[in-house]
Amino acid sequence: MRLLLLVALATAGAFAQAFVVSVKTAKPGKPGMSARYSPGGRIVLENVTVRYLIDTAWSLHEHQLSGAPAWIDSAHFDIEAKPETEASGEVRMRMIQAILLDRFGLVFHRETKEMPIYALVIAKNGPKLIPGVMDETAGGSSSGNGMVQGKGLTTQAMADLLSVSLERTVVDKTGLKGVFNFKLQWKPDADAESPSIFTAIQEQLGLKLEPQKGPVELFVIDRVTPPSDN
Repeated sequence: MRLLLLVALATAGAFAQAFVVSVKTAKPGKPGMSARYSPGGRIVLENVTVRYLIDTAWSLHEHQLSGAPAWIDSAHFDIEAKPETEASGEVRMRMIQAILLDRFGLVFHRETKEMPIYALVIAKNGPKLIPGVMDETAGGSSSGNGMVQGKGLTTQAMADLLSVSLERTVVDKTGLKGVFNFKLQWKPDADAESPSIFTAIQEQLGLKLEPQKGPVELFVIDRVTPPSDN
């Protein structure tokens, strides 16, 4: 059975969108996870966790999520949602928010706390970044095990990518303007012959991470419950 939702989310700004949604528990042992966003606004999410949904819907890094029950990492779901009318990427994210609020009973609040952060600054010998071009069709980023690269990105976007790898907020304090192309590679585990991410950032990008303390916005879960299949 599929449900038709008409939602108005004060938490996401003025928004009202009717869409059909199906939420089902994924088959046990199902490998991998996938997310497909089709033209027109259709969403197909397979074998996803609630943590993934929250991080995606509100553009969070994992270290910003607080008060999460263990099952949001262990339970997996298949979700399909299709708007009644054509929807943009922003509306798709609000659809995921609506599913979390309505079907998973998500209740949350935000807090700002003083926590350890890293400041991204220019290293002693200056930056080694290649100037890029702002081009939505050619720009973008990718990351993997011990690798982050970007094309046509600001240093703030670079800091956001590093936040994911370091599981700590990285604040851009380089003062650099414009966009850049870069590729950063390091050894993710202990290996004396390969650079750590901190050494790699200095040697390859001419930048530096300085440990500091600063305000970090946290997304605090007050309540979330597994939904019934439909």
